[in-house]
Amino acid sequence: PIARLAAAQLELETNKCHIISISSDIGYALAVHWAGKGFEVSGTYRTYNENLQKLETLGVTLVYCDLENVNSIEQSIEKLNSLGFWDVLVVAPGAQEPVGSFLTTKFDDWENSINVNFTRQLRIVRGMLPFRNLDKELEPVVLFFAGGGTNNATVNYSAYTISKIASIKIGNVPRSIKAWICYYILRNILKQPLAHYSLYNKQNKVAHNIIL
Repeated sequence: PIARLAAAQLELETNKCHIISISSDIGYALAVHWAGKGFEVSGTYRTYNENLQKLETLGVTLVYCDLENVNSIEQSIEKLNSLGFWDVLVVAPGAQEPVGSFLTTKFDDWENSINVNFTRQLRIVRGMLPFRNLDKELEPVVLFFAGGGTNNATVNYSAYTISKIASIKIGNVPRSIKAWICYYILRNILKQPLAHYSLYNKQNKVAHNIIL
């Protein structure tokens, strides 16, 4: 349901989409939907699986990327940028580990979670913004996902929650990047109607706080 609703909002003028963590459930569903619409779809993965085999049969371009390895990230950015200008960049990775209180988890694991769930994702976005498509009436979209805990802190998921809050705050960026920064806050997914979408299409506004 999430993927279908997301796609419905973005496909009006979209034809080239990059999905970071295309191997995730949401990334895979978006890829299948957009590929079925005839869009150029590409994305990154860490672990190859049967879903990725299906995506390849749909013409989806796959690029390996390990978010725990900066060199791997830079190589994936270079490969994705070589595909040309994009309309939508979906940032879908998410790792909930470590699970436990701040005092009982290993700080190295906690810090790594911040990297994977926030800073490394921004490294990708920053590296790919120069290849956003500015030639259409609809500005390019960078789509993040904000998970549970963004409104009420989830016990024992401090690194994950902090990362998602920080991802939302990055939406307060200058308009000079000329790209919408928007979010899905995955809260009460099945209870919220489509009417709760708020996606601005004015050039001087940032799309944010899309609540399902």
